[in-house]
Amino acid sequence: MSDVPISHTIFLLVTIILVSAVSSVVIVKTYQIMSSYSQNAEAISQQLSTSLSIVYGYYNQTINGYVIYVRDNGMETLTQASFSRIQIYLGSVNSTMGFYTYNPSGGLGYWNIYKIIGGNNNDMTPGSTAIIYVYTGANYGKTIQVSISLPNGQTFSNVVQSTP
Repeated sequence: MSDVPISHTIFLLVTIILVSAVSSVVIVKTYQIMSSYSQNAEAISQQLSTSLSIVYGYYNQTINGYVIYVRDNGMETLTQASFSRIQIYLGSVNSTMGFYTYNPSGGLGYWNIYKIIGGNNNDMTPGSTAIIYVYTGANYGKTIQVSISLPNGQTFSNVVQSTP
């Protein structure tokens, strides 16, 4: 008779240990899923609050490239740190576009910011306009296509036509 309570006790202890192990795995997986959803929600929120408009552009012989006006219509600030990860594509409409990365000093194959109108501390704040120099080394004509690719994966494109 005394064997029954001992076997029940052992069975109960084994059950408790197994339930604890399973529940800890479920808790860890639930945390991982919640963390992933939280990160995705933050990224989507940032994308929704970021908006750029490529307003105007023209070829400037002095810099041997294009001057592009870009307005920040969103709610996010683009900082100096994020400029180094922004890529610009520029070229004739319906043809191969050149690829340009940021270099604060400029130079052939690069882009830089000449001036930010309405920004704070050289950052593009909501409502500000950046005057960007893109050193193409070539004149693609008065009608060009410009695409700006941000570090968060968003791309803003426009076909701009300079006035004569």
